[in-house]
Amino acid sequence: MEEYTIKVDYKVGLGDSACLIPKYLGSNTIHAVVTDPPYGLNFINWDQTLPPIEIWKQCFNVLRPGGFCVAFAHTRLYHR
Repeated sequence: MEEYTIKVDYKVGLGDSACLIPKYLGSNTIHAVVTDPPYGLNFINWDQTLPPIEIWKQCFNVLRPGGFCVAFAHTRLYHR
């Protein structure tokens, strides 16, 4: 039985997603975006505002053709 070695490099960025997405990722490079963004319900400090539309445009830009975007949401926000 053959053994395979897979080398995986990870990059962790800390900061604003709008700045990090274009810095670390190129166009059409990601198979899936899975996120639980703030809902804008003012429930806790980090959940006070919705992500700007630019972040969603950048997520679409880095997705490969046929890629998936799974974004969790609250039932009160389906209209957004």
